[in-house]
Amino acid sequence: TSCDNSKKPNKDGSGCFTCAIEGCSHCDMDNKCEACSSGKVSPGRKSCVDGCPSNSTDTDSVCVCSDGYSPDDAGTSCVSSGANRSGLSTGAIAGISVAVVVVVGGLVGFLCWWFVCRGKA
Repeated sequence: TSCDNSKKPNKDGSGCFTCAIEGCSHCDMDNKCEACSSGKVSPGRKSCVDGCPSNSTDTDSVCVCSDGYSPDDAGTSCVSSGANRSGLSTGAIAGISVAVVVVVGGLVGFLCWWFVCRGKA
């Protein structure tokens, strides 16, 4: 597939994509590099790099983040993605915490009423 100057082909030659990434020879989505003319594709596929960063491996000249790591916002390095391993959102964790406090408070209040107020009767 031949593409005009502003676009680059994907590796299998089935399409052209907008790709302003310096050093990138093939893109498979708009501004997502598939192959570099020299060097390797960065973990986030947003640039071409000389070598893969730490916590990543070279797979066919594409840097892939190791298990437990994901590309950072810039797409140039791999950062730990295990800060919240439970899979629950921060809001869900906060909601569960508030519910637990309310239930425990209600239980303590009921027990106080049971032993103090009912004990006088």
